[in-house]
Amino acid sequence: MKALVVAEVSRGEVHSITAELISAASSITQDITVGVIAQQPSLFRESITRDGVTRILEVPIGDAAPNSSVYRDAVSHLIATYEFDLTIVGFTNSGIAFGAAVAAPLDLGFASGVTGVSLDGNGLVVERPVFGGKALETLDFPEHDRYLLLLRQGSYPPAVIVGTPVIEEVQVPLRDSGLEHLEFLDRETDVDITNADFILAIGRGVSDQQKVAVFDELATAMGATLACSRPVVDAGLLHTSRQIGTSGRTVRPRVYLGFGISGAMQHVAGMKESELIVAVNWDLSAPIFSVSHYGITADMFEIAKELRKACTRTGTQSSAKNME
Repeated sequence: MKALVVAEVSRGEVHSITAELISAASSITQDITVGVIAQQPSLFRESITRDGVTRILEVPIGDAAPNSSVYRDAVSHLIATYEFDLTIVGFTNSGIAFGAAVAAPLDLGFASGVTGVSLDGNGLVVERPVFGGKALETLDFPEHDRYLLLLRQGSYPPAVIVGTPVIEEVQVPLRDSGLEHLEFLDRETDVDITNADFILAIGRGVSDQQKVAVFDELATAMGATLACSRPVVDAGLLHTSRQIGTSGRTVRPRVYLGFGISGAMQHVAGMKESELIVAVNWDLSAPIFSVSHYGITADMFEIAKELRKACTRTGTQSSAKNME
């Protein structure tokens, strides 16, 4: 199977999801090409050269605005010219904007929000959360032998930087889209939890700002990033950028430490790939314990208090490595 990974390039940087797309492709094929569509694609070779990549197709777009029409035309041209069987794009604002517009005219099997990719005797099979993350859906494509998938960030570990892929420049005819790029507007956020190495997450049991402050201080003392489940955001206690789950962010930290989180499927879908999961909940039957490596059935505020004392005694921050 020949796979095309479309690199996510924005504002002079390669988005971290690109390495995850490469990893997803590597799980089912060893013939992986990365398409880099940018004004100066050669600037990103080092970031794109990762384990499993055999070729990089650099598509210069000159002064064209990097919009959905440009990506649609460029990706469609690459698929048709090189006859890729599988195309993987990030389930991001950019990918959503052009993914379906590429798949429909080329009659590709299409799925968005994908979290798992595999092959069986009948072709490609994918998994994705549905009904707000309450269930996982398995899809196959019996009437298709070529596919385009939008992969959700955090579903695969990033591929490591290594290798010497073949570099090829491709000139793609671009139509005048009539669109003009004006400016970038930064998304309102106070932290990027997707790249955190150590996450301390709080759930419904933290019911007011004073209690949030307790865990915020503990996270700082332990060297962790504070995150939460949806009820905390719905209550207005933390910014949406800190929410883990299908309606929030997907994370893969080395250590996930959860306090007062029951473990609803929507939340678990966003953190189950963490390397080490420790859960604190007084309810022995809480679903979070089904995915935890270690569990503590106790009052979370008492545990937080003891951890804070331990940090004070050592006089130094903890770390993901120390937690392990």
